[in-house]
Amino acid sequence: MTDYQLWNNLKEGSKKALQEIYEREADYMYSYGRRFSNDEHTVLDAIQELFIEIWEKRETIGMTDKIRPYLLTSIRRKIIKSAKSSMRMVSDGEENNIMFRSEEGVESVIIEDETQKENKKRLQLGMQKLSDRQREAIHLKYLQERTYEEIGEIMDINYQSVRNLISQGIKKMREYVNSS
Repeated sequence: MTDYQLWNNLKEGSKKALQEIYEREADYMYSYGRRFSNDEHTVLDAIQELFIEIWEKRETIGMTDKIRPYLLTSIRRKIIKSAKSSMRMVSDGEENNIMFRSEEGVESVIIEDETQKENKKRLQLGMQKLSDRQREAIHLKYLQERTYEEIGEIMDINYQSVRNLISQGIKKMREYVNSS
């Protein structure tokens, strides 16, 4: 079922459509929302409130053929609004990537791990040098693999502004990484 059909079913009062949208998008919304708030409960409450509002206003909300960008834009606004001045942007946390390696010496594995950690640390420090908007745009483009158009919808800016944010952010990170 397409996003358009699913959204239309929701607007017509289908609880099953609401449930399907929730099951399909809630985890993704949570992951995205955590980038704006350290407080897990704030994000979970915002998601719940958003789905309640969608259900209550289903007859008057507009149509969409792209549900995820619509929800991400909405959850972003809701979290920022609820957090207001106490909002803290969340940086990427440490990820534990366990990879299976065969036929490698212990030394080469240790050297590779240390090199990866150092590169990751430099990238994280480089990301911290970016503005919040640049960081968000780069995250959406490269970690969530969003198109420039989708990023523009989510961040509520035009296509060229998205390209500029990402380009300037990459340039600033490259300068920082190369200088360290």
